[in-house]
Amino acid sequence: MSLTRIEVQNRYKKSVLGVFWSFINPLLISSVIYFVFGRIFNNYMPETRGYASWVLSGVLLQSLLIYSITASSSALQSNMSLISRNRIQPIIISFSSSLSQVLHFSIGILSLVPLAILTNQTLSLRVLFLPIFLLLVSFWLTGLGMLLIGWFLKFDDAAYLFNASLMVISYLSPFLYPIAILGDRIRVFVEINPITSWIITFRWLVYEKQSVELINIAVVFGSSLLTFIAGVLWLRNRWNDYVML
Repeated sequence: MSLTRIEVQNRYKKSVLGVFWSFINPLLISSVIYFVFGRIFNNYMPETRGYASWVLSGVLLQSLLIYSITASSSALQSNMSLISRNRIQPIIISFSSSLSQVLHFSIGILSLVPLAILTNQTLSLRVLFLPIFLLLVSFWLTGLGMLLIGWFLKFDDAAYLFNASLMVISYLSPFLYPIAILGDRIRVFVEINPITSWIITFRWLVYEKQSVELINIAVVFGSSLLTFIAGVLWLRNRWNDYVML
């Protein structure tokens, strides 16, 4: 937890807006999306869920995924000497980095409250289960970061290529648009995208009258735990090789 606290402090130490930026940034991004696409997609929203608050929840999760996976791997890269010198487990560094990103995400979640009030959206009591969701997100990001560290170490532009690829993959998820508007062919790709299950589950936890299927919840739990276990096993077997790079 001390490593997480240090990373959070370093992030906001020279920031003008500080923690408030994690609150207002997703609102600004969502506002731009709403004014550009609101008239198109709002017609497909049920009366109980407006497009503004709906898209904000997607933007929050998309931003978390795009920035946090690279941050987890970068934390391992920048702290290699610290890990070797003090015999710190690499997993601790990676998990601390992911946890700090999830804390920023949690601050952003607070922006859903005033928007829900302004748009007459009802928040669900299922938000009480958000800590479990956030813990699963932390495990997922940590696992992905550990699996990708070797690629990032070998190639200087790997992080940029990965972020670009992840951006494309995220657009094949319903963070911006409702699945109902898609044709059958493209809909198949969106539904098998694991990010889709994370977004659907997150919205189900936050908003009333938002549905979720058991398969979506299973994908969230399965991808989180399996990715974390795979990352731990991979890093244990390859860490000594990475140190020599």
